[in-house]
Amino acid sequence: MRITRNHAGLAAAVAAPLLLMSMPGQAATSVPAAGQAPSTVSAAGTSDPPRMQCLYLVKGVEKVAGIYLGEFAVLRRSGSTVRADIGAFQSEFVTFRGSIAGTSLSGRLYEDTDGDGDLESRARTYTWVPASSRIKGWTRVSRATMIKYGGGGVPVNGGICSAVTLSVASRDGFILVDVDPDKGAGYWNLTLQRRTSGGGWATVGAYRTRGSDETRVLAPSPGTYRVKVAGKYGWRGATSPALTVP
Repeated sequence: MRITRNHAGLAAAVAAPLLLMSMPGQAATSVPAAGQAPSTVSAAGTSDPPRMQCLYLVKGVEKVAGIYLGEFAVLRRSGSTVRADIGAFQSEFVTFRGSIAGTSLSGRLYEDTDGDGDLESRARTYTWVPASSRIKGWTRVSRATMIKYGGGGVPVNGGICSAVTLSVASRDGFILVDVDPDKGAGYWNLTLQRRTSGGGWATVGAYRTRGSDETRVLAPSPGTYRVKVAGKYGWRGATSPALTVP
């Protein structure tokens, strides 16, 4: 995912450090320009992960008496790292955590096998098909199709791939916004809010992302701001940390 600098005023900002603040659960980091020493910023969380991809797989699906039966897997992939919810329609599911190496997806399955609340794990390896980003023997489907097959029994809404990823950055008076997943130009609706003197938040503008990378450049007056992205089509929204525009 790249941030599109589509404002003429950003040309002079290319050589300046970029303060990144990401949502959800990501740390603020400082990205220095060439030849500059990095500055440090304290924040809770972990480093910004690689671009996330959500995959929906099914296997052996059939419709019996108006109900879909079969297996499903909801995968969240960041680089080679994979987390997944795997199970059967109209039944339970388990969590998988692992990584991709060539044509192998290896990791561990975690489940409460005896109902005592403690998770036990066991090793599991799947054959991975890189060309189509799927497990061998499984079929890729859309998010909407997965919901149709599983109804409320599939961990799609509220699951590991349910929330958008929102990243914002402040540079030389501009706010750069980047939203994942990329769904098409103008797909995500944004709200810019400014912190008031009383400590609350007041909305100062409403926008949409632009371009296939789903980004937007904002130029507010100096102050402390946050960006909210509204949920849409089964994806939960997100709110960025506060950031200061000098």
